[in-house]
Amino acid sequence: MLCHYQSPPAAIRRAGRKRLADYLRNRSVKGADTLAHKALTAAKSQSVTLPAEGVAAAICAELAKEVLSLKERLQTLDKELAGVFSPVPRPGSSLACLAWLRSSGPSSW
Repeated sequence: MLCHYQSPPAAIRRAGRKRLADYLRNRSVKGADTLAHKALTAAKSQSVTLPAEGVAAAICAELAKEVLSLKERLQTLDKELAGVFSPVPRPGSSLACLAWLRSSGPSSW
């Protein structure tokens, strides 16, 4: 949501609850309807605009895109490492984390 609707709140208000919820649902966000309702409620209550709001919005969107890119890169690394390593799967542990622990984990701290 931060990549697309960071500011101003008018954009969220114009989009409306249904469009916002659909946008979130298409990106596999859990509780999309609830989040859309909360975002719309917050946008409706905001009436003050700050001078640097546009700059902050651009930075926020850029950082959100970088986080998503990093997430995709970690998923790619997990797939690559799955072909190299065959560890015993542990719930909640990604292969990238397991590889890091083997190479520079607590024993080298």
